Amino acid sequence: MMFLCLGWTKNHTIPIEKALLNNHFFKETVIQNYWEADSLKKKYNCIVCGKPPCKCDATVYLMHKKTD
Repeated sequence: MMFLCLGWTKNHTIPIEKALLNNHFFKETVIQNYWEADSLKKKYNCIVCGKPPCKCDATVYLMHKKTD
């Protein structure tokens, strides 16, 4: 079984990273400008970037868990 979690990456900081790493997740990859198209389509403001487009990245974390 595999679990996936996206970590919002703002100004090169990932607020949830410590919690994920402490719970056996590992960093897999970074998706640049993850919210760009969505923020333009839905016209929402990012708390870091301000008006669209959002330029924040998403960091993908995975955890593999053995099943019995």
